[in-house]
Amino acid sequence: MKIIGLDIETMNLDMAEDNLDFDNPEGWKVSCVCIHDHHRDLTYQYMANPELVEGIKEDDLIYDWSFLGWDLEEWFYQGYTLITKNGTTFDLPIASKEISEGGCGVRTQLENFLQPPKVKETRYGDKEMPPKHIDICQYLRKESDGYRFSLANLIRGCLGESEGKLMPAAEAPKAWSEGKHREVLAYCCGDAKHTTEIFYFGRREGRILAVGKKEGDEKDMKVKVMW
Repeated sequence: MKIIGLDIETMNLDMAEDNLDFDNPEGWKVSCVCIHDHHRDLTYQYMANPELVEGIKEDDLIYDWSFLGWDLEEWFYQGYTLITKNGTTFDLPIASKEISEGGCGVRTQLENFLQPPKVKETRYGDKEMPPKHIDICQYLRKESDGYRFSLANLIRGCLGESEGKLMPAAEAPKAWSEGKHREVLAYCCGDAKHTTEIFYFGRREGRILAVGKKEGDEKDMKVKVMW
């Protein structure tokens, strides 16, 4: 199974001031998008103006938004499945917006993954197609009766204490505004790669191990998965 893991970072410094909601893409502005191709073990980085990053080399794999659209389309037609962690309500709706609205202008390319044909005609009859997008967060919430799992807890539970996020999520917009583009890109790349690794842990083990939270309750959980 070939998968890509996608993560975005935003440049909004104050949610209250910008009147933002995690479940509403309006007002959010993307700073960068990182996609980890698990099959090739390569992570691609996208931003509005790569020239802001000093000393870019070819193997840095840093591109502008136009390349993001082309690459998403190529991954789709090569048979990849898109993996996100809360992409359904956050990453994908924001990235889908027009560039002038703070998004990446890739609505059509993302809809390929979100709304693919559910049935394929074959010589032996119709064949039901597997989903092309799996949101780890949404899947686990459904299978655990509403528990939420942060990416940090999923990393610790499934990949070990030696793994971890490179910075707190709230610090990324401030770092971006200060011109620390490589640091934020590296952080975003790490989250994209960890998302694919958590997916494969669940695929291999048949379960996810992590601390879950629900209405003030917090406990270690083992959640069966079938993806």
